[in-house]
Amino acid sequence: KRHLFVGKGGKYINTADVFICHYDVLRLMPELVERFGHIIYDECHNLQNRKAKRTKAAKALKAPLLTDMSGSVFTTNPDNIWSVLNHLKPKTFSSYWRFFDKNILWEQPYGQRYKKILGPAPAWTEETLPSIRGFYSRVTKEEALPDLPPKVYNELWVDLEPRQRQMYDEMKRDMLTWIEQTDLDEESPLF
Repeated sequence: KRHLFVGKGGKYINTADVFICHYDVLRLMPELVERFGHIIYDECHNLQNRKAKRTKAAKALKAPLLTDMSGSVFTTNPDNIWSVLNHLKPKTFSSYWRFFDKNILWEQPYGQRYKKILGPAPAWTEETLPSIRGFYSRVTKEEALPDLPPKVYNELWVDLEPRQRQMYDEMKRDMLTWIEQTDLDEESPLF
């Protein structure tokens, strides 16, 4: 068996056939660059923020084979998938803003500098999504687990100690008062 261990001076020495680490550790271990034959990124939706340090560290790791896996649905919001596509196919998906302008409907509110996303553009469903079908598969819960029984909801009543009841009642009263005093329109701080 081979192991990963920390040598003198805190240096990581990779003698393992398989190495498992958390995304946030990647940026702390630059010596891992170009050490692997195949890197599998589980929960790759953690790489959707193209500016995050963890994403930049993950993209710095090089290997002949890359696999990104996630149980989260990316296909309904193209903005969230660009970074993963760029990770897997950097030459094809090299420009975020070119991808954004082609695949996302957006508006720029008057006097603002940001682009407000309205949803996917027709090019996303008609062109881009079909072009990446070979790189992803989507399986519904019903397809994966056809014999799954329906959800069961149970109510469980709990007796509260006098101090707990007082705190609960205060929280309920204060929260309801706050909500009633808040104007629930588009300008509300709740949204």
